[in-house]
Amino acid sequence: MSFLRITALIEGSSYNVLLLTVASYRMFDGPDATAIVGPIHGIAFLAYVAAVMIEHDRYGWGVGDRMVALVASVIPFGSFYVQRKMAHTATAA
Repeated sequence: MSFLRITALIEGSSYNVLLLTVASYRMFDGPDATAIVGPIHGIAFLAYVAAVMIEHDRYGWGVGDRMVALVASVIPFGSFYVQRKMAHTATAA
């Protein structure tokens, strides 16, 4: 598995956990776990962006594909789409 695929999975998972902690805090007045999950997701997000910029040539992506990968990172479950796209690209090549 490439660095980009791993960071896509970690970034997507941390983003969804962050959204869940924010929602549970707002809806159920639960503990504010965003102080822990937020920085973890921030590091994962930066690693994902760096991985997209570094490894785009490996997958034969143009500027449009890179933009889709970056925009997908701010959509819940979006980076999972990118990870799946990379898996299909790797098997097709």
